[in-house]
Amino acid sequence: MGGAGFADRLLLTARNLSVIQDACGPGEGIPVTGICPTCSDSYVAALELLSGHENRAAVNEALGRIRREVSDPALFSVANVLDLYPLYLDELRKLIETRLSGLRVGVHVSCHYRKMNGTLAIPPGLQNLTAVTGARVTRSVMEQYCCGGVKNLFDRHQKGRPRELSALNRLVYQDFMQHRLDVMVVDCPGCELVYDHMGVPVLHITELLALAMGADPRETVYIQGHMTSLSPILTRIGLL
Repeated sequence: MGGAGFADRLLLTARNLSVIQDACGPGEGIPVTGICPTCSDSYVAALELLSGHENRAAVNEALGRIRREVSDPALFSVANVLDLYPLYLDELRKLIETRLSGLRVGVHVSCHYRKMNGTLAIPPGLQNLTAVTGARVTRSVMEQYCCGGVKNLFDRHQKGRPRELSALNRLVYQDFMQHRLDVMVVDCPGCELVYDHMGVPVLHITELLALAMGADPRETVYIQGHMTSLSPILTRIGLL
């Protein structure tokens, strides 16, 4: 379990799995899901390691100090919302209250989601979910690229240069402007932070779906928490 910080991350993930198991109680299986592909990937990787007896014994020895353990990794199954929601497109369509046909959007599938699935190909799930809301999806070659990286964003802030965009950040921003998009739709909270901090209006797919299902933009979606204002585009399509 070498590598700087790796053991700590494995222990934290294993601790979380133990808490989840306690919350679910006894049963045949424990499904784990979330909106963050990095989190989903962490759980998948941790469960693979914990399936080895020696790894699990070492982790449980450390967890024993806080009276926790992971008894059976095989109990858990992990899926991201981008795996689950596209299975229910017809059901989701029935829940749409306001079609967002006035929005011209781009979609960005995160690197970490593709890593978790072991492919560089762009899966159709995010595009299909976005289309359910009625928003007009504009495809771009930049779908194949990284958003610029949330670590790069944190590094810029630590160095006191938050507005010093990387070359990749600039490419992503230019692509957004050239396609005259209203908003970017993402599956990853990290990508959302990156777009938000570079001045690109952005929504996580769960936020976009919530708006189309009639959720209050401020009370439920909390658009005021975004750095780049969403008010102009939501006002234009009648949601504010």
